Amino acid sequence: ENLKGPTSGANANKIIVPTGQTLAAPGHVIQTVHGHYATTVSTSAGGAVETGLAVSITPKFSSSKILVTVSQNIQTSGSSYCQIALRRGTIGSNTLLSVMVDPEGYNNSSDEEINQIPFSWLDSPSTTSATRYFVSMERLSGTTIYAQTSSTGNSVSTMVLQEIAQ
Repeated sequence: ENLKGPTSGANANKIIVPTGQTLAAPGHVIQTVHGHYATTVSTSAGGAVETGLAVSITPKFSSSKILVTVSQNIQTSGSSYCQIALRRGTIGSNTLLSVMVDPEGYNNSSDEEINQIPFSWLDSPSTTSATRYFVSMERLSGTTIYAQTSSTGNSVSTMVLQEIAQ
């Protein structure tokens, strides 16, 4: 059905959605949530650990998609290899959404490699409950890996969640 606002008065050419009603246009952004983390996290053990970068969103509609955009700071040293992944939930109970990247340190070297890893993912959580997204890192081999660090101190990792109407 076509919607048309009044042609005159205080609300001329405006469409007002009454309380209790919703208006959703497919593809538009319903809400945006942003988070960042700047504290160094490290691991030298096997198994996935959180990098500290985590953001929650409560979708307004179960049919919505969530566009996740990440910029994750990771540092490897020596011949370290690690896996960086985007997950939904918590470290003990989560859904692996995607492996972001497998950065590797310089082989047979004590030099450090610092990566600011950009990544995006379109998720379908099918819920109106609070939904938590986070980044995990896992040392696959070598020495310690770090998140949110640089040669001059802590570096910031960021995540933006946008609910997209369907």
